[in-house]
Amino acid sequence: MNNGSETNNSNGKGTTNLGTKLPNTATSMYNSAMAGLMALLAGVASLFARRRKENKIEQ
Repeated sequence: MNNGSETNNSNGKGTTNLGTKLPNTATSMYNSAMAGLMALLAGVASLFARRRKENKIEQ
């Protein structure tokens, strides 16, 4: 049964199978975002540690 959404090369699951592979278009956006977040957290942690150390020395 063809309801118009399938083409002649249907695989029976409502999708088409043209026999070609899709291009590799994946990016490492999430990996880069995680690395940036980790760097940000490391910077904030080092600022807090430095301020805490300076406050201990002064007291």
